[in-house]
Amino acid sequence: FYYFEHASDDSDFNGHRLVITDDVATCAPVEPQVIRFHRQDATELEDSITQWSGRRQQQPTRVSLGTFDYKQPGLEKRSGQDTRSDQGNLSEQEVYDYPGEYYFDDHSRGERLTVNRLEAHESRAKRFYGAGGTRQLKVGRWFELSQHARHEDGDASEREFLVLGLTVCAENALPVSAHLKALPGSLQARMAEARQAHGLNESAHEDYADVGTGQYLIDFESQRLSQPYRPSLDHPRPNLGGPQTAIVVGPENEEIHTDSLNRVRVQFHWDRSEKGAADASCWLRVAQPNAGAGWGSVFVPRIGQEVIVDFLEGDVDRPLITGRVYNGDQTPQWHSNGLLSGLKSKTYRGNKYNELVFDDATDQER
Repeated sequence: FYYFEHASDDSDFNGHRLVITDDVATCAPVEPQVIRFHRQDATELEDSITQWSGRRQQQPTRVSLGTFDYKQPGLEKRSGQDTRSDQGNLSEQEVYDYPGEYYFDDHSRGERLTVNRLEAHESRAKRFYGAGGTRQLKVGRWFELSQHARHEDGDASEREFLVLGLTVCAENALPVSAHLKALPGSLQARMAEARQAHGLNESAHEDYADVGTGQYLIDFESQRLSQPYRPSLDHPRPNLGGPQTAIVVGPENEEIHTDSLNRVRVQFHWDRSEKGAADASCWLRVAQPNAGAGWGSVFVPRIGQEVIVDFLEGDVDRPLITGRVYNGDQTPQWHSNGLLSGLKSKTYRGNKYNELVFDDATDQER
């Protein structure tokens, strides 16, 4: 997850800084670290949180993942983890997801991804929401709540909260702020909504034509610092709309470029890098009419042929060659109004061939 830091007079950097981390332990506390749950008005010497609530959501008690690797088809790749979060006597609920092929290479990677998914659910299981006028809160920082009856007698870890989201509505107390509602783009309506949400009465503030009513109101969302934070998977991988065609590539002066699984490399038409580069893509599997352990059929696409590339589950990282097509350079051998059918091969680095031809002309079948 990420958050932003904004430079102050005593910062060791200028401007704004993007912080990317995967551990809440790297998040720093606000200054001052302790924030009261207390009323707030102009007579108070410290900022306070004036509203506080917790919310529970039922989450799965177990997360399981599965994947498949064609290089190890006999190896079952499954991973599962049980929640550590206490959800009372609710019934057990499991989330099982199959993200597709090659999602993880080994068991340890699968366990790590499963834990990440589970921690995302555990993070959403209990959230805390607050409001007030405290000015030191920042997203990606944590604070210690004091003077709240529900948390005061618990362990220190039960009073430490990481800020996940923050909304600030601020109005300057300059006299001009009283006239801003007449200007285009004025935020007076937003400020009025914020005051109403915070239970502030408009009549409780000075309301003269030449005086502004300065406000600093916040609403925030948080979770306990002791709970790892993982964002939910709200952004699925891009899904391709359909198959594409590409040209088989390989080393210069070669006709065939393949490996032990009869895979080939291709270059897509939109690829503007070096034309015909032998490493223009990863190795792609090729669908065959039949495939078995030591038996089946083999027709390896050769360099220069145009092939149809589909993508398993629409995933750009899972290409599969499903067919071959003729084009202006690679024309068919037989032009007989569709009466001739068959197979024709080509000698490697030569012009000879093997062929099997079916002639379906009327009374000339052979």
